Amino acid sequence: MGLIIGYQGHGIGYLGLAFGFGFVIGIFIASFIGALIGLFVTMINGFEFKYFRTLFFDISDVNGKIKFTIRKFTPISQYQTIKTGLTDKADIMISVMQLAVMWAVSILIFVLALFGAQGQVYDFYEDNVYSIFMGIASAVMFQSVCITFLTISAHVNAKKNLRGRLKQISRAWINGKRLEDMELPPHEQLGLKTTKYDLLLYENLRFMQKLSFGLYSELLPIVEFLEGNLTKGYIRSEASVYCAIIFYYSYINRNAEKAVYYFGEAEDDLKHDMDSNGRRVMAYYEYYILGQKEQAKKTAMDGLKVIDKFSICHGEREQERKLLEYILYEAE
Repeated sequence: MGLIIGYQGHGIGYLGLAFGFGFVIGIFIASFIGALIGLFVTMINGFEFKYFRTLFFDISDVNGKIKFTIRKFTPISQYQTIKTGLTDKADIMISVMQLAVMWAVSILIFVLALFGAQGQVYDFYEDNVYSIFMGIASAVMFQSVCITFLTISAHVNAKKNLRGRLKQISRAWINGKRLEDMELPPHEQLGLKTTKYDLLLYENLRFMQKLSFGLYSELLPIVEFLEGNLTKGYIRSEASVYCAIIFYYSYINRNAEKAVYYFGEAEDDLKHDMDSNGRRVMAYYEYYILGQKEQAKKTAMDGLKVIDKFSICHGEREQERKLLEYILYEAE
């Protein structure tokens, strides 16, 4: 009797490990599926494709041309699409569509994992392979629950959280309102519920606003905040934050050690970034940190060549044009 009980306990332990292993794998699979669904739903609703990245692969729109590259490994799949003139009603509709498709796919995966086993139910629970499958399916379902909660919360509390405020700012900016004309107080003064990621995006907008005003002396507290709240391990969705930090330590507060460190973190993306803002950061880094005058001029010229294809915001384009022309003047 003791031997039988001991064997069963040992089996359950293996099944638990198999389930846990499957759950970890499932997190990555869920991320991939979620990104694909988001990309599909937004693009059929008229959004403009910017990039999709998973594992070692990156597909990006580079000045109107789709470019495929091999990058550093990333376990989390990411995508970006943008659209002008997006109303609150349309935004809610798209969110509902994304959730509906995500739940349909999640339930299908869970059912296939649950009933895909051959033989008796007892055999299913004894089979570590199917425990792995159930772990994967559970991770996909878990992500669906989390995203549903976060999405509903974001819409219901749109006026009470920073994400809702960010959407308003982004829409106004994309639709032609200049950052200089917006009121962007420090996030502490807003009194809004938020996440660390939304704080990064908001303070990065404040960095860009003060940069456009030439208020360089007020940038250090923002940069220090950005540094202290970056996600551990570089992710592409925070690339604009890295750009701000690298630009700051390359040009405004020249600190080669920090500039080199943050550039090293974002190097793979920044070297492949052919948009005007990426070329601008690269040019300033090459000139002020690496001392590569001719290369900096070439990089800045590359940025100016595509300036009219960059972004969908006139104010941002003009800001980048001014900064690119300045580095060309400095490098002469």
